[in-house]
Amino acid sequence: MARILTIIPYKFYPPTSGGALRCFYILREMARQHEVSVLTVQPIGDFEKETEVEFPANVEVINIFQYKKFTSIFNRASNRVGDAINYRFLKRSLFSETNSFLLEIYSTLKHTLNQKNFDVVYYENLEVLGLLQPIVKRQSPSSIHLYDAHNCDSDLWMKQAINENKKVLLKYARKALVTERFLYKKVDAFFCCSTQDNTMLTTLNKNRIKGAVIPNGVNTASRPFDSNEEKYLNQELIFCGSLDYFPNIEALKWFYDEVFPSVKSVLPAVSLTVVGSLTQPQKYDFFKNDPSVNLIGEVDTVVPYYKKAAVSIVPLKTGSGTRLKILEAMSMGTPVVSTAIGAEGIDFTKEKHMLIADNASEFAKQVVSLFNNNRKYNFLRREALELVKLKYDWKEIGVEINKNLESLLGNKNGKSAF
Repeated sequence: MARILTIIPYKFYPPTSGGALRCFYILREMARQHEVSVLTVQPIGDFEKETEVEFPANVEVINIFQYKKFTSIFNRASNRVGDAINYRFLKRSLFSETNSFLLEIYSTLKHTLNQKNFDVVYYENLEVLGLLQPIVKRQSPSSIHLYDAHNCDSDLWMKQAINENKKVLLKYARKALVTERFLYKKVDAFFCCSTQDNTMLTTLNKNRIKGAVIPNGVNTASRPFDSNEEKYLNQELIFCGSLDYFPNIEALKWFYDEVFPSVKSVLPAVSLTVVGSLTQPQKYDFFKNDPSVNLIGEVDTVVPYYKKAAVSIVPLKTGSGTRLKILEAMSMGTPVVSTAIGAEGIDFTKEKHMLIADNASEFAKQVVSLFNNNRKYNFLRREALELVKLKYDWKEIGVEINKNLESLLGNKNGKSAF
């Protein structure tokens, strides 16, 4: 049994968005075999509430703001000047741009590392990896450093910067690229969602680091299959995902402008329900005044929305990783129509587990075909269920997670490596 410290710098419980789902279930699966602590920005009380899925009782939760902000004598004259000096002192760099988050969490991080000798420190965010890894290395020199790449962030930010023509996004992309190019100096290994991301990150590091593909999964027990064979008669489509995520905004705009009119020309009563965390509703002004679109936003559970919908759409044009929402839709018996990019990272067979289309007319044709062919509809969703049960249930993925952890720990002792 290893001691593992996971650092998650955003809200992840209860798990509703794609990133939160991945964080939660990897944490849960690691905790089946190891002693796990999690440093989180969430109040500890959040983890004591009754939710759709229970938080593992054996995971120690540490609020990252437990101790006061790091200060020194330099703060007496000016907090701004003091913070700048303190930050450069902690980073051991004269030219770093001050990040107040580090000053806020440093005391808790240091205390946590001093309390336990962690075998593995696991980073759930690229920016936090770049920010904290040098400090963790000094405080806990014998720990293995492991990074979970939800995406290839530099590629994602660069595409968004080009699409939105924003210099600030270009800055994020370049900064992410620097961190990703030098992963081999910062971590001992990384997890990622897909073979494509594994290849990209390994190539950026000139094969000086190894990654393991840990696909996203689904908790089939909490996402029950809808056995209603007349589900296809429901004149409703569903899109589910983080609605602040640029590739999802782009995808919905494309679908609404280029695909939805063609679908409605054949199925005039069809509607679109859009579910997911949303802080910038103005990004979806293109839906305004359309009664056939229901912009729901964040919900406690997606289950009733999938039960009402006949077809799940994933019209992504950019992005990386594995679409958790595809796997959820499959588990609940809602057939999926996706672009090839949207389906990346899932080991599926076309026309058997989901339908694939990359241009607007074909996408519309595939959507309509599911409403018009009961046999095809029910065949597709039953085959998809068998796929997720066999390859993408989190308990099955958990076995691979812990195998890879054992390999890393064995490598530390000169035994093996993944």
